[in-house]
Amino acid sequence: MKIVYHTSAKSYEQRLGNALPDVIITEDKTTAFPCDLAIVVGVKNLDLLHKYRAINIPVVYFDKAYDRADKNMWRVSFNDHQPTDYMRGMPRCDDARRLKFGWKFDKWKTGGRYILFAGSGNKYHTMKGLGNATEYATRMIRLIREITDRPIVYRPKPSFTAALPIEGSIFSRAKHIGEDLRDTFCLVTYGSNACFNALQSGVPSIVLGDGVTRDISSNSLMNINNPRLATGTAVDDLLSKLAYFQWSYDEISDGTFLKFIKREMRL
Repeated sequence: MKIVYHTSAKSYEQRLGNALPDVIITEDKTTAFPCDLAIVVGVKNLDLLHKYRAINIPVVYFDKAYDRADKNMWRVSFNDHQPTDYMRGMPRCDDARRLKFGWKFDKWKTGGRYILFAGSGNKYHTMKGLGNATEYATRMIRLIREITDRPIVYRPKPSFTAALPIEGSIFSRAKHIGEDLRDTFCLVTYGSNACFNALQSGVPSIVLGDGVTRDISSNSLMNINNPRLATGTAVDDLLSKLAYFQWSYDEISDGTFLKFIKREMRL
């Protein structure tokens, strides 16, 4: 089986390539090579993902883990930026992997003063056709303000250094999102990993795009004063599936991960 891994000179991408067994490693970021499976890393390589899909070659997408407490983890998706659509068709998964990660949903929070808008960066917005990230956030905050009187906190993606304060909102550069979630009533995002963090904190979300909690969240701003509170069973089902889209370096290097994707992608 021929597997091509596209990497940059960044050390963490090089480390991932070295962990993957029996792959061809290339720093070419533009060419879709003939192969049985391609592996790409990060939003910057989604154009390459789409090139492979256009010639019917399956792709595994890697990015920063959902749960970033462990720096040795990666999140993955098949043929897309997020596994949101893929998970919908999966049967119920065993809870063991979820519980190993410590992903235990308790209950939804009550109260909370703020609406937290979690933004993304311009690379993601370009990929999704959403336009400039600051302009998009400005529109969303205006729409939210028309629906609710709660104060709005704007938290841009931490790596989006060009982000600017937006009128009508409180600008947050808190180091960890948990600080912002502490007094949040509802989180709003298009597809940020923040929706996963919100779920961990028991904060309901409105997911407007492909965020991984979309199927257990509200999907319209009109629900902002009464967001969906999914059942514990529905939350556990999603988390149990999602646990199979986060993998450690050890699982990648010993072949466990490749066995999983070969089975799931029928390779």
